[in-house]
Amino acid sequence: MDMKTAPLSLLNDPSLLKTDALINGHWVAGTARFDVNDPSNGKKLADVANLGPQDAEAAIAAANAASAANAGMVAKQHRLGAWSPALFRSVIRVRNLDTPCK
Repeated sequence: MDMKTAPLSLLNDPSLLKTDALINGHWVAGTARFDVNDPSNGKKLADVANLGPQDAEAAIAAANAASAANAGMVAKQHRLGAWSPALFRSVIRVRNLDTPCK
């Protein structure tokens, strides 16, 4: 896909688009990829990692370990705390979009 003509080329910072999976702090490319298409027009947005059962088990184990490590912490004490306001603003912006989907 030519990123100059892709819809995601409109991102202010294209380096923020990650197409690999984040498992336990490491980016995992997987053994295969699959396309993600824009539901409003069917155009390809990106190809992303297609992970198998072993990667899924590793992701679940990492999430469980992180959950146990963060138990009892308030949001400002762990990494999500710094992102929460920005994520909330992004969700509000996306919810307010007036883009019809097919």
